[in-house]
Amino acid sequence: MNELPVPSPDLFVSPLPDGQPLLAVILDAEEEFDWSKPVSAANVSVTSMRHQGAVQRIHEDHGFSPIYVVDYPVASQPGGFSELGEWVHSGVCEVGAQLHTWVNPPFAEKISVQTTYQLNLPSSLEFEKLRVLTETIEKNIGIRPLVHRAGRYGVGASTTECIKRLGYLVDSSVKPGSNYRAEGGPDFRAFTATPFWLDGETRSILEIPVTASIVGAMTRFMRQKNWGDLGNPFVSRVIQSGLARLRMAEQIRLTPEGMQINEAKRLVRALVAAGNRVFTLTYHTPSLMPGSTPYVRNARELESFKDWIREFYQFFLGEIGGRPSTCMEIYRIALSQVRESPTSAPVEIKKPPHHRKSDLRTLKRASAALFRSRNVRDWPVWLGNLHGIKIPRNTIARAKSLPSGGTNVNIILELLDNTRDLSGDIAECGVHAGATLATIALWCQHANSKKHIFGFDSFEALDAAAETGLPCDGFDSARRRVGGSGDVTLRSVHEKIRLLGQQDRVRFVKGNFVATLPAYSKLTFSFVHLDVNVYQSYKECLDFFYPRTAPGGVILLNEYNDPLWPECNKAVDEFLADKPEILELMVRDNCEKYFFKTVR
Repeated sequence: MNELPVPSPDLFVSPLPDGQPLLAVILDAEEEFDWSKPVSAANVSVTSMRHQGAVQRIHEDHGFSPIYVVDYPVASQPGGFSELGEWVHSGVCEVGAQLHTWVNPPFAEKISVQTTYQLNLPSSLEFEKLRVLTETIEKNIGIRPLVHRAGRYGVGASTTECIKRLGYLVDSSVKPGSNYRAEGGPDFRAFTATPFWLDGETRSILEIPVTASIVGAMTRFMRQKNWGDLGNPFVSRVIQSGLARLRMAEQIRLTPEGMQINEAKRLVRALVAAGNRVFTLTYHTPSLMPGSTPYVRNARELESFKDWIREFYQFFLGEIGGRPSTCMEIYRIALSQVRESPTSAPVEIKKPPHHRKSDLRTLKRASAALFRSRNVRDWPVWLGNLHGIKIPRNTIARAKSLPSGGTNVNIILELLDNTRDLSGDIAECGVHAGATLATIALWCQHANSKKHIFGFDSFEALDAAAETGLPCDGFDSARRRVGGSGDVTLRSVHEKIRLLGQQDRVRFVKGNFVATLPAYSKLTFSFVHLDVNVYQSYKECLDFFYPRTAPGGVILLNEYNDPLWPECNKAVDEFLADKPEILELMVRDNCEKYFFKTVR
């Protein structure tokens, strides 16, 4: 059979040196379909992708940057990838690949239950489907995926070579304790939740399994019995059900889908006690559109689903003492261990203290106090993700040069360096969640700059002006409609700045630009970041800031040449038509952004 071999002990990844548990969030981003019926190539609706925003913000609020492993319907349709692509390029999430064979071209196989598991496809066809999926993601989202998950967890021995040829570094298809052999799928009963090197001694592809295990006093016995080989099927189900009710042998998976929050906590406590330090939280994106999966059938269950995630994050960051992580950070940690001597002494695992204060604000405040004096360029990935800010180390380089999405923070920092000695303050128009404004404030602190920072924003959803770009050939998006981008409040952004200790350096100005800017007409500015989306806002901001920007000062234009916001080009081109300034292009990590220096 084409099943994965059970890894030998030397292929397992050792715990982290400091013993701190890590949690990566891996989300199955896929089409909606009736889970009670056979799969069909006709099921390609991705309406549920428009329902991800509320829970995405929960991830961000707790410092997590989830990875959406997208399948072909999501990657190939604007309704699936448009808003997701914006999030990816703004640095709040990542993207990977998930192969649903039955909706992914080429369609050379007869669709059946068996062929939904990619291990049953000819290896050449499996590779070709993965190639098409990978290139579609790269074309439409602008990122070459490095993380793979097999749809229905149908990974096989041939999959390893396929994803290696396509440049993947991480797989997350092993679901410990599950057995799909009755349908022609894999048997994972001999696997555990510990990461291991999927490609053997080569050690270039890391398997990060789904966090799942048998928990209880009879765990070892049930594993020896392979969880399901207890006689005839009826007897097996009765025994399993009884042991689960008695909490002597519960099969638990780390997900809000079908698992109670207390079950998830028992699972994590048991695995931490056993030495596990890498965890993955997962769910299917259609669950956020009530009625699309068996796990969320109505609005009330959706609210319970959200509460489950919030409570688990507080538990993991608080009682467990864990921290947010990503698949690629875990890969880098594992890769660093490859270079260590195999004869080195085993790492002592210290059990994290229980009942640690589960106040996320305390964690943010303490971590910021520890790192505040350091150059923000040196902040670790997890810290930027925890605070929901853009820093160089959590910036993902794009696969190809593109002007779309949020401004690369390395561009902002370089322009701040270039204008450091100029007189004048700093302004950002279009603060949104403060992900770049906070970084600017931290740069000022490390540079010992006395400049004041002004954040101008309505801190409300877009009004009718948002849709003026559609006649300019901009393409439609939920963010571009009336009510778009209304997912943050001034209070939440102010709290972010306060927890970073930058409240005395930053001043927020709430309201429409035409009403608020005139009060600051006596100020001079050395650096202005315009991220204001629409024609009228760009016109008002350029009219105000241009005569008040110091000679040699910089005005950075976030949306210029972005196909989503063509009205930016119209406003900027009109404004500069009779002026001596010339637009300049800066490209960092394949992110293209335009700016101009005032020459008055």
